[in-house]
Amino acid sequence: LVLVLLVIPPLALLQALCFTLDNILFPGLHRVEIKQPVFILGHARSGTTLLHRLLVSDPDRFSYFQAWEMAFPSLLSRRLLRSLATADRLFLGGRVGRALSRGERGLVDPATGVHATGLRSPEEDDFVAALSCASGFWMVLFPFMAELDFYHVDHWPPRRRRRLLRYYRACLRRQLYEAGTGHVHCSKNPTFAGRVESLVEFFPDARFVVLLRDPVEAIPSLLKLI
Repeated sequence: LVLVLLVIPPLALLQALCFTLDNILFPGLHRVEIKQPVFILGHARSGTTLLHRLLVSDPDRFSYFQAWEMAFPSLLSRRLLRSLATADRLFLGGRVGRALSRGERGLVDPATGVHATGLRSPEEDDFVAALSCASGFWMVLFPFMAELDFYHVDHWPPRRRRRLLRYYRACLRRQLYEAGTGHVHCSKNPTFAGRVESLVEFFPDARFVVLLRDPVEAIPSLLKLI
């Protein structure tokens, strides 16, 4: 509740301001086209992360979100953070960066090694909606799965559904703007299985990869992760 009431509102307000300024400071953003994006789908623990990280290991072809970028989806906020990182290296000897790296090691239980992650790791696009409280991420923190249904977006009221997809499309444009011309966005989200119709509506030339795994193996793996 502290996170929702005290941390999210100022961060969301800051990102909303930066999103608005992006349109002024980066005029080329309007010319970015999202062509044939790749969406990797499947039940959780079905190998989506492995395939995604194999594909995006070719950065000359694919664009993708690093974990930290989804907390700061606007171009302006990223430029500011990169400037602060440069200042940390020049004037503080990289102390802040090393402290962040030490904190990253606490994100994953070394005893299980399930879904190793970090601030610079490729992650699920769904997290870009975390500041809007419209991400499946919140399902982990609140025990209201029936009320907080972020999985069946195709069944949402049209206005709400399209608002979320417009925001997501705006985030993809920013990602491709940074990646450069000729890149294809590659997304991995098990939660997107419930919004395929919406994705096709907003990205008609999208390509989908669906992974399958025996539930006898997938369910215990998911419980181990949670």
